[in-house]
Amino acid sequence: MSRRVILALCAALLSTAACAGNDPEAGSELSDARGVALVVRNENFADVTVYAVRDGTRARVGWVPGNSTGRFTVSGALIPTGELNLLAFPLASTGAAASGRVLVREGQTVQFTISPQLAGSYATAQ
Repeated sequence: MSRRVILALCAALLSTAACAGNDPEAGSELSDARGVALVVRNENFADVTVYAVRDGTRARVGWVPGNSTGRFTVSGALIPTGELNLLAFPLASTGAAASGRVLVREGQTVQFTISPQLAGSYATAQ
């Protein structure tokens, strides 16, 4: 295979993987035993990018369009101590939403609600 064909195939695979992570319906199977399920309810008009924070380092979880719900799985590697911290940043404006510290166990579902005023956002573990 020529180098150009291989590069085109790699680019196609990467774009497919990136788009699958952004699809709110792609995470409908949330029973990943190695992590926790995350349901992000975005009540804000702005699209947001959601991050899990571990030791001060952010790991991108995905994005959720405004006024919609996204479903994701957060890897157990991001929650080794059982503490999950989430941040959401709007794509087209300033501010941020934070969950605060949420204590979780593998297999649980965390619901992160982003309010219309970002500062009023909260998360719960079930």
